[in-house]
Amino acid sequence: MGWECGFAAVLELRVPAGPGEKAELKREDLDRLECYVLIARLADRGLGEAVQSLRDMVDFYDEEPSPALPTPPPRSVRAKVGRSYTSTAPPLAEE
Repeated sequence: MGWECGFAAVLELRVPAGPGEKAELKREDLDRLECYVLIARLADRGLGEAVQSLRDMVDFYDEEPSPALPTPPPRSVRAKVGRSYTSTAPPLAEE
């Protein structure tokens, strides 16, 4: 007789709403809830990959983005219009 271990999670969702009020969740909260459901349904063979992907995403999004470089001010360039030329398009090779 072997030893067996199981895992179960209980998710309690409390949405503040008074009597007669419609309870609403933010899009981010619904996305998190969907992630819990998807992880719970994921086959054991995919858990390691899912965990690593989520760790990588947490690391990526925890970093503050570096500030964008300021756009240089526009500047004028003096130019002199020269002669104009007319060119014909080269023939296309037929295959």
